[in-house]
Amino acid sequence: MKISEHYDAREFVSEATWNKWGERSVWFINPLQVLFGEWLTSRFGHKAIVNNWHFFKENPHPKGDEEWYMDGHIYSHSGYREPECTEGAKESQHRAHNGNDWKIPGYDPEFIRDEIRRNFIALKARFGLTTIEKDCHTWVHSDNRWTNMEELFEVPFQ
Repeated sequence: MKISEHYDAREFVSEATWNKWGERSVWFINPLQVLFGEWLTSRFGHKAIVNNWHFFKENPHPKGDEEWYMDGHIYSHSGYREPECTEGAKESQHRAHNGNDWKIPGYDPEFIRDEIRRNFIALKARFGLTTIEKDCHTWVHSDNRWTNMEELFEVPFQ
């Protein structure tokens, strides 16, 4: 189910959520995070990946050069995490519909975080972005939690 120029709803929810709710899974997606994903995709010229589980279901024998392939790693809980999900913190922003873990093929996560830092004022105004996770070498976590801060809140990777 296409929800923006580059994104399908399944990219922001787990397979379990999609199986339970189908197209109503959009209820668990923060539209500001989708728009932020579009910004990332435009900025870096490669699609920013959250979850890719559904691509593997649709393409059980990928060639390995697909943009979503991510070295064969299947991501299912990088967006919304349903209450039954055992991955991550019990009260993470993923469970509050606010957090995503982004992967952009060919880009080091720290480079992406630096770009977010440089553009933070505009990103906060346009997408409500308030927080990133620092020091993670695999993805870039972003969320829209209330911080009551003017500057970017950088939480430690756990």
